[in-house]
Amino acid sequence: MSDKLKPCPFCGGTPNIHDDDNKHPEFGKEIFWQIYCMDCFGTNGWFDSVDDAITAWNRRADNEKKQ
Repeated sequence: MSDKLKPCPFCGGTPNIHDDDNKHPEFGKEIFWQIYCMDCFGTNGWFDSVDDAITAWNRRADNEKKQ
């Protein structure tokens, strides 16, 4: 998994990795990750791992579908 983030899919702006280190005992997790755009504040939601957040952010409609 590459840590390189693609530009924002909404505005082409600069993405940033953000972690929420608050405790979430109801989910059994302590850290969640998201990518957000520093220009338009678009986001991809919260993920259990930084790799999952990066994969979701970098996904585009024109990605080749795996067969």
